Formats: sequence, structure tokens, C-alpha cells
Amino acid sequence: MNLISFIISFLAWTGTPAQPTAITQQPSTCSCGNQLPFVLSLLNTNFDPTNALYLWQSSPTGANTWSNLGTPSSLSPYEGAGQDSPSDYQCLILIQNPTPMIITSAIVTISSSYCPTFAMNCNQNAEINNFILAGDFNSIINDQATGCSTNGYKAPSETTVVLIADKNYMAQVSTGGDSTGMFITIWIDLNNNFLFENSEIISSTSLSGVSPGPITVNVPSSMVMGQYGGHRMRLMLTTINPVISCGQLNGIGETHDYNIQIIMAWTDTPALPTTTSNQPSTCSCRGQLPFTLSFSNANFDPTNAMYLWQSSPTGKNTWSNLGRPTVLPTYQGAGQNFPSDYQCQLLIQNPTPMIITSMIVTISNTYCPPLNSICDPSAGGDMIDTFTIVGEAGTQINDGGTGCAPNGYDNRTSEEVVLRIAGSYPISLSTGHTATSDMDRDFFAIWIDFNNDTIFTDQEIIASGNFPDNSNTAGFTLTVPSLSSTVQLGRFRMRVSVARGGLPNGCQVRVKFGETHDYMVQITDGWLLLPSMNHARSGHTASLLQSQNVLVIGGYDGTSVVNTAEFLDMSSSTWINTAIMQNARTNHTATVLSDGRVLVIGGSGSGPNSILNSVELYDPAIDQWTTRSPMTVPRTMHTASLLPGDQILVTGGMSNGVFINTTALYDVGANTWTTADHMRSNRLQHTASTLSSNRVLVAGGDTPDTSGTSELYQGTRVNRNSVSNMAYARQWHRASVLSNDQVLVTGGRVDSTNLYPTAAELYSQRTSKWSKVAAMTGARMSHTASVTNNIVVVAGGESLGFVLNTTEYYDTTNKKWHSAGHLIYARSKHADALFEGVIPIVISGTDGVNSLQTVEFWYGVQSLAP
Repeated sequence: MNLISFIISFLAWTGTPAQPTAITQQPSTCSCGNQLPFVLSLLNTNFDPTNALYLWQSSPTGANTWSNLGTPSSLSPYEGAGQDSPSDYQCLILIQNPTPMIITSAIVTISSSYCPTFAMNCNQNAEINNFILAGDFNSIINDQATGCSTNGYKAPSETTVVLIADKNYMAQVSTGGDSTGMFITIWIDLNNNFLFENSEIISSTSLSGVSPGPITVNVPSSMVMGQYGGHRMRLMLTTINPVISCGQLNGIGETHDYNIQIIMAWTDTPALPTTTSNQPSTCSCRGQLPFTLSFSNANFDPTNAMYLWQSSPTGKNTWSNLGRPTVLPTYQGAGQNFPSDYQCQLLIQNPTPMIITSMIVTISNTYCPPLNSICDPSAGGDMIDTFTIVGEAGTQINDGGTGCAPNGYDNRTSEEVVLRIAGSYPISLSTGHTATSDMDRDFFAIWIDFNNDTIFTDQEIIASGNFPDNSNTAGFTLTVPSLSSTVQLGRFRMRVSVARGGLPNGCQVRVKFGETHDYMVQITDGWLLLPSMNHARSGHTASLLQSQNVLVIGGYDGTSVVNTAEFLDMSSSTWINTAIMQNARTNHTATVLSDGRVLVIGGSGSGPNSILNSVELYDPAIDQWTTRSPMTVPRTMHTASLLPGDQILVTGGMSNGVFINTTALYDVGANTWTTADHMRSNRLQHTASTLSSNRVLVAGGDTPDTSGTSELYQGTRVNRNSVSNMAYARQWHRASVLSNDQVLVTGGRVDSTNLYPTAAELYSQRTSKWSKVAAMTGARMSHTASVTNNIVVVAGGESLGFVLNTTEYYDTTNKKWHSAGHLIYARSKHADALFEGVIPIVISGTDGVNSLQTVEFWYGVQSLAP
């Protein structure tokens, strides 16, 4: 019978009917004896509900195939006893308007859920006291001494056990006492229809005594029929056989439900997948940038595996689980507070269970714009209109009339100021807002992100305050904190914020009126960062060209010896790659010739025990390398000294695994090598200093003796006994030629010992003797020593295995050492050059772990200029 054929008298209704909405007080129901009834009713009816006819209908959820629930009725509510599957419900309503019309309600959906069993009685003998089932992927159900549950039913915990189809697992089950004559039955809801059906029983065992012994649990793949993934498992102890999954009201026994994951055996050879991310960086202002992790290069069925996603602080390799194992091959991250690495452990069956770990993906942190704020003049003008600060080395920020930026944020990180550690600097700040009361006042805060974690915390505020009454300008002093574990040297982001009514915060949370500017700042102790090189390198050379550009050649990049070269264009502060050498090399020499070309000799190559005899000549005018006549003996860690007439004296070094004392002279014009007098001692890692009158002083190095010998060459001839010994035998030291033909030797190590002398020694050409001078404040080797304005600046190096960032200079006038501050980056085995013959520059090197790309110069020398 349909609604139209059901004739009943009712009053005409002449309004415009709204579409009602079907609603229910029970959003889900279950199927154990229809335990969860439900009531359907209507909402949003603008007609008289007592003067209509109602026909309720149901359909499997999403199928849109409707069946009548009974016959039309004058009662709008419908009482349902329960449902066996998720269903949609709607109502057909007949009203008179003024002729009969039918309107259909909006749909309501009632999902299905798992039922508790009927209430059962579990006593000492009829309770599941222990149930232990060890699955794969380190998963386990470990219920011990659980006792009798309320109404004989225990709902599942968050624990999930992983079972591989067709594999036998041994479950341990015991009861509270003698359970002879009872039955243990296990179901798995394989079709996930919220019903435990007889066809889904995987184990049924009759009991005898307290424990029946191990029970075999096996999920046949023929039962799974491709429905791998998450399922509900039911374990029931009862006196009834055959059992009923809903139990028997007031029956004897107990039921436990568990969560399981079923996966399939996979027998191919798995490729190592790579974790990928749709978001290579994220930021931390209220987790604004979520991310998704997934895989590439996976050659197994991704729907038939278990996934455990993990994270670690970048580079730390300390992994933490991101939740529990899941069947989803993706992970949704809400954001992160610091740069992190991500990987996934995957469990597959091949044919026995195996875990493979994906390649790592790194998500870096980036700086967030703060949350939107209002700074428009029409809303009060709470903008940063002027911000000025004068820093070191001629740097400054001088923003005036910048106005209000969109959304109250202006990224001005192209502007950078240099500030010295513990230094104080006047600052001027103005807004477009003038306060008339305390509640109306603008406040400001300045942060420096000293740990570069992209978050501006309260601990990183270096200045804060408020604007005075009736003024929109504030002048104050910014003081940089002293060096500490939380305040470091380097280049950082600086944030300046203004907010009305209270101090701003790093993300401008709860700030309605205000503005934020971001700048860059270098925090220094006398040394300033220049642009970084294009390539990391240590064991390289640096040469000042006639153009005043600095040419860097070869070295080791942390992975391999390189054949690249690049120069720093001082006019644009830009590193420019040059043509490459024929041979990769490190620990070579580079000599600038009289015509501006650069001659590179020997060094260590890219292979094991690869010591080079090759020579290459670079012409910066045409950016071209040419090979020259090779040495007769390969050598590395040697010296090369420029003599008049573009002759190069090469001494010592290592050749074929041994120290050598041979010396050779190269004539650039003739492209020929000739022998010179051998040195008295075999030596490498020594120094050779070019003096006036065609003389070269060779000193120290790794030698067979520890006497600190020196030798003086006059051209190709050596006078072996004309120079006294140094007080210390040194290697990896530095020798600096002063203006009066004296040579200052600093640092080094005594042969292969752990003795690092702080004593400096001075060679006098007049007396041919060494004498001690004031000692350095700290020992060091593999440092640089730059001569400028009658001072010698030593920088970096290492001592007792520690790479140093300390610097000091020797004043040849007062013969004392003074601090030159600290490098921003500790470095050893770096190179140096003098810009315009005055300003020391240190270039790359190693921090003890990695080769560096950073370059710094000592601006403090400007304060020493005569």
C-alpha cells in the first residue's frame, strides 16, 4: 500500500512546506538481540505534524535503494528495534496544500557498532583469567589475571596484535578454576559487518581443567578473501555448544574482544622504499604547515603490510614511534617544533616475517609569518613605521616610513646588521599610533633566534618595553647578551614586533592590532661572515690575485678530493666557479706568478696513496687551466717558494709513503725542472719563508729527529749549518715573514706527541738565530697566521683534538699578544688571504667532522689602523 492510496481525511494546509530533516537519538546500533533500539523523528517541520501521513523508509548506507518500514501512519516518530547493517533513513510525508503533495525528508544515517554480549555470569571457574597471544611486528595480547569482567564482557583495549594469514600462532588460555565441560571459541569479523558469524569461527576448543594448553590460532587466507587490515576478534568462554557470539542472557561464561590486523605473506624481494613528504619544511606558529609522509620505490602491495612511522631530531638517529603500527601507508603530521628526520618500519611476510626500514626524509623548519594583525592607519596605525640601528663594520638598518604591511607582517631579511657580543646599541622605533591611556598603549619586543630553531621564544627577547604617553616614538638601548650555552655567534633571524595593549609574542597570538618586521643579524666577536663558498673544502689553497679577488683551489669536500676552483669577487661579494683542474688535489701548493697566473704543484689525489707529480697553470684572464711539465718525484705536504724570475723552489714533502729531503727548482718560462741541494733532514708539514736576497728559510716539520732544525737556501744552494735550531721541533706550525726580514713561528705540534707549544719564536736574518718571544694565550696547530699592519693574526686551528674558534694577534711593536675575538665557526686546516693587503680573511676548513663552506674576515683590524 502506498501513501496516496491510503485515504484519510485531513485539513488542507496552504503554506510553503520546508524540507524536514530525519534525526535519531542513536547514531549507531548493534545486532546482538537488537540490543540498541532507536527512534527516528523529524526536525524543521513548518506544517501541523498531527495533520499529515508519514511513511518511513530505509536503504543500505549510500545505496539509495529504499524499502518501506511498515505502512503509512499518522504518527511521525518511528521506533526501530535495531539493524543488521549501516543504514540510511528518510520519511515520505503527505500533506494537503491545497491538493495532496508528498515531501521527502533529508536523510539520517545510523551506523553499526559492535555489541557487548548479553550479560553473563562469570565465577571463578567460568572466567577468562589469562589470554596471551604473541603476533608479529612485536605485537602481543598479554592479558593476565584479568578476573571476571562486569556482566561477563571485556571491551578491547588499544593493543592491536598482527597476524599473518595462514600462519599458526600459539595462544595461551587459562581460566580461574576447573572449567571441564566448557568451550573456548574464537571469531574474527572478517567482513567487518559488526557481526560474529559462524562462518568466521577460526577456533573452537573444549576444556578440561584449568588450562587447555596452547590453542592454535590460524587465519586461513581462504576465509580472509582479500579483506586484509583491521578486524575485531572475539574470545568466548561458555557452557553452550554450539556457541552464540552474542552469548546467552544470564548464561555462564565470559567474553573478551580484541583488535587485530591481518596481513598476507609476500614472497618477492622487497625494494627499500624511501620516505617522502609533500612538505619539505614546516613552521611552528600554531602548527600552520601540516605535512603528509608517504613512500616511493615500494615494490610490494602497500595495502598488505604494517607500518610504524618514526621520527628523530635531524641527524641524531634517536627514533621515537609516531603512534602505533597501522595498515595505512601514509602519515598525517600536524606540524613540528624542530627539524626532524622521518622513517617507517614496514612488516611484510617474505615468506617469514621481515621488517624493512625505509630511507629517511628530513623536514626542516622554516620561519612562520606571525598570525595576522591589523596595522592600518584607519584602525589606529599600530605599525612599525621607523626602525633604525647602527651596528659594527659600517652596517645598519635604517627603515623609515615603511608603513603598514599586508596582514601586519613585513619580511625584510634582505637587511642585515652586525652586532658584537655583549655590545650596546642605540635604537629608534616609531609607530603610527599615539597612546591616550595605559590600555591604549603600544608595546614592542625584539627577539634574536640564537639557536636557529625558527621559533622566537620569550628567552630570546633581547629588548622590550612600551611607548610613552602622547608619543609614537621610543628610543632605547639594545644590549646583546654575553656568550653562553644559549647565546652563540653566527647569523640569525631578528624579529621586531609592535602590539597594542601588551607585550607581543613571537607568533602574535591574541594580538589584534600591531605589526612585525623580520631582519637578519650577525652576532660576532670581531669576525664577520662573508658569503659562503659554492663548495665545502679543507686542505685547499687560497691566493690573492692581482685583481684583489681571492682564488681558492682544490681540497677535500668531506667526501672526496675535488678538482674545482672558485674565486671571491670582492666587488660583488660573490663566489664564482672557475674552470676545473685536470687533477683533483689536496695538500698541494699554489703560487701567484709575476704576471698574475697561478701555478699549482703536486698534492694528494682522489685515490688511495695517490700522490701527484702533476703541475697545472691557471690563467684568470681567460679562465683556463693548462698542464705543465710534471715533477720528477710526486709529492704532497711540500712547500713552494717564489724566487726572482718566476722560479719556484719546491722542498720536501711525502712521496710514495715516505718523507723526502729532495728539492727541485721549476723555471716557469722554460717549463723545466732542475734539481737543487737536498735538505739535511727529510721533512713534511714544514714551512718555507721567502726572505730578501733570494733566500728561503725552511723550518721544522715532521722529521726523523726532534731537534727543530732549520735550513737556509740561497737560490738552489743550501747552507745547512748557518741557522740555529728552534727551541721546539714543530709540525703543522705557521711561519710569518715580517717587514724587517724576521720570521715569526707560531703553534704546531712536537712531532707526533700531544705537546702543543704556546711559545712563539722569532728568527733574525741578521743573527741567523731563533729567540723566544711572548707565548700565545692558547696552543694551536693547523691554524692560519696573517701579517698586516705590523701585527700577526693567528686564527683557529686545533689542539688536543679540539677544533678552535679563538683568535689572537701579535703586536711586533710592543711584542705582546692580544685577543682578536672569536671566529663565528671553529675551523682547522683552513686557508687565509689579505683583502687589500690589510684585512685577514679565513676560508673554509674543517670543524673536525665536516668540511666547511663559510668564510670570515676580521673587521677588528680596522680599529688598529695607524
